[in-house]
Amino acid sequence: MNARVLATFLVLNFLLPAARAHAQCASWVPGPLDNGLDPNGANNTIYAAISWDPDDTGPLAPRLVVGGTFTSIENVAALHIAQRDPATGLWSPVGTGLNMNVYSLAIYNGQLVAGGDGDNNVGTFDQTVRRWDGSAWQNFAATNTGDVLVMEVYNGSLYIGGTFMTHFVPQTSNDAFFIARWNPVANLWDAVDLAGFGSQTNTAVSALAVYGGDLYVGGWIKNASSPSGSVLRISHGNAGGWAAITNGTDVGGINDFGVFGGELIVAGGYNTINGVAINNIAGWNGSSFHAFSTGTAGSPFGGGVYSVTVHNGIVIAGVFITASGLTTNHVAFWPPGGSSWQPMGGGTDNSVLDVVSYGGELVAVGGFTVAERTANYIAHWDGYQWGSFGGGTGNYVLAMATFNGRVVAGGDFHQSTPSLSSAHNIASWNGGAARVFGVGMNGSVMALKAFKYPGINGSNELIAGGVFSRAGGIAVNNITRWNESFIVFPPSAWAAMGSGFNNAVYAIERYNNITYAGGAFTASGATGLNRIAKWNETTDVWEPMSSGMNGFVYAMKVYNGNLYVGGNFTTAGGVVTGGLARWNGSAWSSLGGPSLGGVLSLEVYNNLLVIGGQFSGISGSPNLIVYDGVNFSTLGTGGANNNVRALKAFGTRLYAGGDFTSIGGVAANRIAYWDGTWHDLHYGTDNIVFALGSYTNEIHVGGSFQNVDFGGPIRATGSPFWGRYDETGLPWFSANPSSVTAQLGDNVSFTAQLATGFLASFQWYHNDLPLSNGPTGNGSTIGGATALSLSITSAVWTDHGSYRVEATNSCGSTSSFAATLDFTGVTAAPSPGTVGTTVFEALGPNPSGGATQLAFSLASDAAVRVRIYDLAGRLVRHVDLGRLPAGRHLASWDARDNHGRKVAGGSYFVGVDVDGRSIGAKRLTVLH
Repeated sequence: MNARVLATFLVLNFLLPAARAHAQCASWVPGPLDNGLDPNGANNTIYAAISWDPDDTGPLAPRLVVGGTFTSIENVAALHIAQRDPATGLWSPVGTGLNMNVYSLAIYNGQLVAGGDGDNNVGTFDQTVRRWDGSAWQNFAATNTGDVLVMEVYNGSLYIGGTFMTHFVPQTSNDAFFIARWNPVANLWDAVDLAGFGSQTNTAVSALAVYGGDLYVGGWIKNASSPSGSVLRISHGNAGGWAAITNGTDVGGINDFGVFGGELIVAGGYNTINGVAINNIAGWNGSSFHAFSTGTAGSPFGGGVYSVTVHNGIVIAGVFITASGLTTNHVAFWPPGGSSWQPMGGGTDNSVLDVVSYGGELVAVGGFTVAERTANYIAHWDGYQWGSFGGGTGNYVLAMATFNGRVVAGGDFHQSTPSLSSAHNIASWNGGAARVFGVGMNGSVMALKAFKYPGINGSNELIAGGVFSRAGGIAVNNITRWNESFIVFPPSAWAAMGSGFNNAVYAIERYNNITYAGGAFTASGATGLNRIAKWNETTDVWEPMSSGMNGFVYAMKVYNGNLYVGGNFTTAGGVVTGGLARWNGSAWSSLGGPSLGGVLSLEVYNNLLVIGGQFSGISGSPNLIVYDGVNFSTLGTGGANNNVRALKAFGTRLYAGGDFTSIGGVAANRIAYWDGTWHDLHYGTDNIVFALGSYTNEIHVGGSFQNVDFGGPIRATGSPFWGRYDETGLPWFSANPSSVTAQLGDNVSFTAQLATGFLASFQWYHNDLPLSNGPTGNGSTIGGATALSLSITSAVWTDHGSYRVEATNSCGSTSSFAATLDFTGVTAAPSPGTVGTTVFEALGPNPSGGATQLAFSLASDAAVRVRIYDLAGRLVRHVDLGRLPAGRHLASWDARDNHGRKVAGGSYFVGVDVDGRSIGAKRLTVLH
């Protein structure tokens, strides 16, 4: 190592604070899954939904806004109207809400507009249309006697339709019945008389749409000669006049319009339009109507359609039960160029009142409480399955793996996530909420294997197996792969692996850079396999391994240069093996020893192959033995009193999970660990453990349980299907603060995120000195010094430097990685202690996933060079900055070497030389 760098390294290490001593506080921490206990949906009917961009072309993403009769959504108080922030996945009220039930939503002049109900009292005015100006709700002129059911913007004007009338408005305005247009100059509603709906009662305008340059108006009008008392009415027109396109004799009403494929889609509750048999949904091409297949039907409401929208085709929703004769349960899809309506999963258990395309998915709202699973009044469709807003359901977690910076769990569950999508049978976690992998699978995930391809830029791959036919919407047949590359496009997605398999996959392993799969299958396409196969990366096909097994494969593990395979088979490639066999890359062999009729799990621990399952074992130790490459022996005495289904080596411990209640003579509810003797895992779980994984200093446990810490002296901890056992109890950060470059006088904030499940107090530090709330004495003000988010108001030069937050609980403390605050447009060094000095001040962000900024000050003009060394002292990069004037300067390193190649992840020393002498070096961690 370069002597100068080595000296700096020694100084840096000397200055590091001593490690904090702490008590061992190992404990269970709840996992990220929910079993229907979390808030789910709204507490009453939702009538309308819309996508609204609150800052138009600004940086904020569009929000989902819903209106109805609810007073809370996902347990957030919101009076009749709420908005969902896509950045956080959290709902919030819009202002203080609205004191009317909300039936319709629109965007007018960039503002959110809500329409709702009146009191049906002719003697009072009703504020049934409101607009949100960004800080408060504002009124339009009053309407009277009735509800606003629909709104549309046409030629820059806002039109409303409903059951209202406006004849109590000032006399400067004509009376308006059922439809009106907002006049912003006169600040009142104008009549739209020529739409032809008259002034009789029991009439309504409930559909508005722009088509072919005209405004189309639909609803129903009172007709005494009609059996139901009402008939269809559709008018269209513009400033040049209006015309009716229905004959006024068809019974029923129009509920909604959509535009698709050059046609106006007409939804309602009717059997015919102008004598054409329609059954509730029709297309209008500008001159005639046509049916969509046989339309919709249902009892007891006649199969009416309430809403239509365009989302990768036509989506209709309402009270219908069937469409094109197929059971669709209130919602159906017509693909482009299609010939019949298609179901969307299992639909819902009650009426759907509105559907809207939002965030790449379809959002449905209405009076339902189930959309394939509990979803109170609101659900979303990802093209594959329905998901809820909040809450979750599940049966078990069966597999776990650590993959590219997070832990992944697979099984049989459906979970809401902060993003719009739901996690179907597979989810990831890195300290916050559960996250999705695409749209998941349509069946159980039973095996996971994560690995990285060789090379600095080698991609990360996750292979999932189980009992499913689709992943991410594509056919995969029980096995699929997910690849994450440093190339961000195309985005990661599930992909098929050849023809897949004709039955379940229970185990996946990598051996000699080849992927192996085992399970209950007997073929891949036309290729016979007999329950085990290897993947040919070149031909993209699964290949047999001799004649395979005569029974199921449940576990695989590489040990001492061979692939070991366990299951309930008795032969492998024709060789008598008894539940455990060895593959050397070309042939099978037996291990000798006891007959192991049911091997369920394999793991390598302390250079031993640990074997768990359901078998008699040796020396009175059933279900758990070890193999050293030659001989079998026990791990302690007594074995386990029931199945050992999962094994995990982690640090100095071996964890075991399964059905057992004792292991090695120690009482242990389904999970225990070995470190020379057996220990229970703090009272264990209340049901079977199927999977074990690890992340940070935690053991992750998956199974069919509902509670962990089960049977303890206090109470069980609810943690359905997924629990976390923290070996130290120390809190840790799932998200570190990000570095900020600002201008003097800006308001600046730093935010960190503590991993879920920990309770702690917080303290922020600036350049390793603790902060307190209030004025700094230099012109800026600190807020949140003891919270997870720190704010600096009117930042000044002395605020530059590093910031970190420390979390402390009864077990000790942990600190976030430091982030830096720097300022643009500042070349002088006005801070005390740096004026007139030459110093290497700061380096950040650190750790860095890309470019890193250096800040240094010069007392006088000088030639400056930046040098980067690896831990072995080898020069990686040098950059000559030339001769710079006195003052403060910024430079950056792009994490590339002198040949322009990205450097590998790891630690480096960044040094600054001034006129040929070093003014210091700082250690930098590079992450990839």
